[in-house]
Amino acid sequence: MCSIRVQDVDTLYRAICDSGVDESRVGFPRLMPIELQPWGQRVGYLIDADGTQLNLIEDAG
Repeated sequence: MCSIRVQDVDTLYRAICDSGVDESRVGFPRLMPIELQPWGQRVGYLIDADGTQLNLIEDAG
């Protein structure tokens, strides 16, 4: 697992979508939608072709 923190998680998410990665709950690679987490940050997930989870985190600071 790896975390990527960015100022604009929506732009990163769109760029990954535009590269051809599908939004899905199964399969590799895949994107899981950005959601507000209980701790207050917005997070999406990219599961790469090897099954590694990349947390796409909007930097709160």
